Amino acid sequence: MAKIACVIVTYNRKQLLGEALESALNQEAAPETIFVIDNASTDGTEDYINQRFDFDNQRLHYVRCAQNLGGSAGFATGMRLAL
Repeated sequence: MAKIACVIVTYNRKQLLGEALESALNQEAAPETIFVIDNASTDGTEDYINQRFDFDNQRLHYVRCAQNLGGSAGFATGMRLAL
């Protein structure tokens, strides 16, 4: 069976990020790993999701970029990690 990974890129959208994570975690065929790539959000994204989700387990991975790389570079970062 194929392994499934999910890459979610975000920038200052913590509420929508919470919804996206809930959706990914609750799918019938949920991904084995989820990578959240934060493009240097300034809205408290890291604190918000760490309070709401368990990033200490092996399934959820949070990566905060030092600067906003843009969507495509964020996805490329996530894909490198997923592969």
